[in-house]
Amino acid sequence: MQVIHTAGTYKTQQTICAKSIETMTQFNIAYYEKRDPADITYDEYKTFTKDNIEQLYPKDTMPKENEKANSLLIMVIGTDDEILNKVLFDKEIQSYNSEFAKKTSQMMKEIAVSKNEKTISAEELFQVFEYNKQDAQVLIDHYGYTPEDKQYQYMQSMISYEESIKKEYEKRVQEKNSILASYTNNNQATQNSIAKAQEEKNEQEKIEKQNSTKALEEESDEDGRETLRRLMEDIRSVLRTGFTVSELEYIEKLLEEIRKLISEKEEGNDNISDSDIEKLIKAIEKELLVLEKKINGVVIIEKDDEPNSNDNETSFNQSDTDFELRLDVIQKKLDNMKNGKDTQSIDKTKEDD
Repeated sequence: MQVIHTAGTYKTQQTICAKSIETMTQFNIAYYEKRDPADITYDEYKTFTKDNIEQLYPKDTMPKENEKANSLLIMVIGTDDEILNKVLFDKEIQSYNSEFAKKTSQMMKEIAVSKNEKTISAEELFQVFEYNKQDAQVLIDHYGYTPEDKQYQYMQSMISYEESIKKEYEKRVQEKNSILASYTNNNQATQNSIAKAQEEKNEQEKIEKQNSTKALEEESDEDGRETLRRLMEDIRSVLRTGFTVSELEYIEKLLEEIRKLISEKEEGNDNISDSDIEKLIKAIEKELLVLEKKINGVVIIEKDDEPNSNDNETSFNQSDTDFELRLDVIQKKLDNMKNGKDTQSIDKTKEDD
């Protein structure tokens, strides 16, 4: 029974690893294509963090892009309603650099902070919209603004902007409900049962969640054997090399991304430079060197990189600009590590060539 629990943990780790690879891949694509914040898709923003935004658009050198990207990120994750997040994101793109879009983004942050929460609900946001509308009318009545006054025009534009968000949200919710309703009989009895069906669905999901542990224990023997086989692969890998098959696969995934960048550069993509590729290869070479030292039982002491420092233990010729050759050496080292073989001979062979 305990083995099955371990299998569940293993699957969770595999899912996290896959998500990390997806985030890294999306980030690398956005970084090396050097896209405008408005050209990054909703689904791509969903994988980003604030740290990713700072890496893509440093605040000190790209303040406008940084502000825009952060604003779009807030729209993507700002509420607990996926449909509303998409509406806010699309509206932000359509109203690029709009003052009302900036105010909406700032307002969402203020609401979340005031409630000490990461996100807000659609109801909370629309309630604030209603307060804004009432406050605007109070000012119009108090100062006697007319349609010719700039203050009147500004407040009406703000109200129209916020109402357009709410209307678009209600429209999309209705479209979603219509699609769901199309799979049922279009009669009055069915319409009356929608609320009850939703309650039953929620209750069923609750029961399934409560029984998740039991469900893991009742997995088929075939799935259990496959999971145990993968676990044994990782155990053997750790015994031989000191790290897991999943880590090797992750490094190999990055190698594939680098080869794609090299290919794009050769096809004429001016946005990709040799220095960009060099930085990525050096990063992998450094990580691989650490793994080699760990395999050989060498204690790793972190130290700051210094331009004139002499690292006699470096097993890579990082001055070599033949990217394909260096990637081949890395791949050969990974293959040897998988099989528990020595990797030093690969460097000697490379130097002899």
